[in-house]
Amino acid sequence: MLPRLGMLKLSRAPCWSHALTRCSLAPRPSSVAAISHSVRRSTTSTNSATGNMSISVSYGSHAVTDGIELTKTQTHSAPEVKIQADDSTLVTLLMTDPDAPSRENPVRAEWMHWAVANIEAGDVSSGDTVVEYNGPSPPPGTGKHRYIFTAYAQTQGRIKVTAPSGRNNFDSKAFASTHHLTALASTQFVCQTPPK
Repeated sequence: MLPRLGMLKLSRAPCWSHALTRCSLAPRPSSVAAISHSVRRSTTSTNSATGNMSISVSYGSHAVTDGIELTKTQTHSAPEVKIQADDSTLVTLLMTDPDAPSRENPVRAEWMHWAVANIEAGDVSSGDTVVEYNGPSPPPGTGKHRYIFTAYAQTQGRIKVTAPSGRNNFDSKAFASTHHLTALASTQFVCQTPPK
């Protein structure tokens, strides 16, 4: 269990990610609450920082700030991700959707959108791509989906990761436990597709 770092202010809107708390609007399966007990973070604009690690994400001129709404067009291509960590810390980056196919019925959650392991010196391009980037594509009329970027410290050095057989029903808690990862920084945006 990680030590607590000060107070975290939460509001009911927008509904925060599983990395912070469970959303009161819909029941959450335990796999979606995967890192709720282990992520230490703050909610500063484009940068979520904890301990000795921080993460910032931007899609061109669109900086990801916790809860900002972006479109499928804006997020079609992989974003620029900056991770600041101790020079010796290897990092794993995950991007997941805990609302697949919807917040009301997350039976396919978590949906894996991107996974990169063994990132050195915060340079995502130096890492091993486990799952290629797949931009958001929430089904029409299913409301706002959360897209969560989490940076994990690799506590036991370089890891060998096999890509999952599919993107749906990914369990970030089990993945972190298996590979001895400690979640240290996170940020998110939301995206939706209007009803047809």
